[in-house]
Amino acid sequence: MTLLTQVGVGQVAIIPKLYLTAQNTPSGTSGWTITNAPINNAGTDYWKMINTNAVLETPAMNLDLYSSESCVLKLGTFGNINAAKQTITVTISTNNGSNWSSLTTQTPTSSSSTAMTAINLSSYTGTQVKLRFANLGGDASTGVRFFEAYITGITTPAAPTISSITPGNGQLSVAFTAGATGGSAITNYKYSTDAGSTWTSVTPASTASPILITGLTNGVTYDVQIRAVNAAGDGAATGSTQGTPTAGTLPVSLLSFSGYKDGIRNQLRWVTSSEINNRGFQVERSSDGQSYQSIGFVNSLAIGGNSQTPLKYSFSDAQPTGVKQYYRLKQTDIDGRNTLSNILLIQGEKPTAFEIASVFPNPTRGQITMLLSAPTNETVNIRVMDLAGRILETRQVNVLTGNNSIPFDLSKQAKGQYLIQVGEKTVRVVSE
Repeated sequence: MTLLTQVGVGQVAIIPKLYLTAQNTPSGTSGWTITNAPINNAGTDYWKMINTNAVLETPAMNLDLYSSESCVLKLGTFGNINAAKQTITVTISTNNGSNWSSLTTQTPTSSSSTAMTAINLSSYTGTQVKLRFANLGGDASTGVRFFEAYITGITTPAAPTISSITPGNGQLSVAFTAGATGGSAITNYKYSTDAGSTWTSVTPASTASPILITGLTNGVTYDVQIRAVNAAGDGAATGSTQGTPTAGTLPVSLLSFSGYKDGIRNQLRWVTSSEINNRGFQVERSSDGQSYQSIGFVNSLAIGGNSQTPLKYSFSDAQPTGVKQYYRLKQTDIDGRNTLSNILLIQGEKPTAFEIASVFPNPTRGQITMLLSAPTNETVNIRVMDLAGRILETRQVNVLTGNNSIPFDLSKQAKGQYLIQVGEKTVRVVSE
């Protein structure tokens, strides 16, 4: 069985590192074939490859489990400098040693342990891959000190662990603990609401807990699974955990969430239509739409946290970073429970024309979020139409100057393709 050992950021040991932990005490030699390379020399911390045909050969490795594999040797000279007698020839076999092909040669120039140029193994695949390191020209007094062989790659991430699922109106918030990265940074997560039959990437990409799954139907029980993604591909999935979205009584009804760039600042605004037991709003910002940090807290304007009339809020971000800034509100109840808002994206200066910047998730299972850019405060009609242009549903919303995050529920419509028209702009959305 191939060992997977996390050894540092960006690398996983395909087999244990070969080295000496102390004088005459080798580590990682299981499965290796070692010929004419003794370690029983006083004071040595290396394999002394000074005999002709001194060879170190790895056990068979399954490279099909990895991508971006490489091998790094740490070598040193033994005796007087003589390149012809101090060169390691590296060969590879993909059929368990039946046939060998030349990879490269490596020649140290110092007696101290030196990391040589990494050997790229990415073009090789198979379950019975071996490497052989040989000094073909050594003699009794001149050769190579072989300090270490370190063979690494990346593999797909281990399964995360779902810790809780919190239902909301047409959505589920999935809290989780990440698994091992597989040696490469997690770039996103995917979720399934049908026990792994189909998968959807989190949009915008997110690498932090919780994952918010929107576009769901209230009252329907979903079998939720999640898995991480890295450069090697999709990782192992969690088991299924059930969650049921419910409209319930929302602590805060958010009418609008908008923002715009104002000089070096970003101005955020939001309006609530009602509030129940609301302590306030934590404002969170992200430069990549994945990792969010709190940048401030706005207390509720409702007396005692309760209101049945519209309340207007604002927040000024004096230090936005990067070209794009993503914002969300974490509404906090007096009893400590939290609810996340839709995501707002601000990029560039104030819009000069009305645009539908984004609609997600698409495809959807009901709930979508529209990011609308408006040059002025205005009232616009959102129309849902079939592909023949027949109007099926209309909703009027107020948008403010800048970027606006507008939730919209398509769950009343049958599965199929629809045109969403806002003002004079139209996008196609698939409802599943």
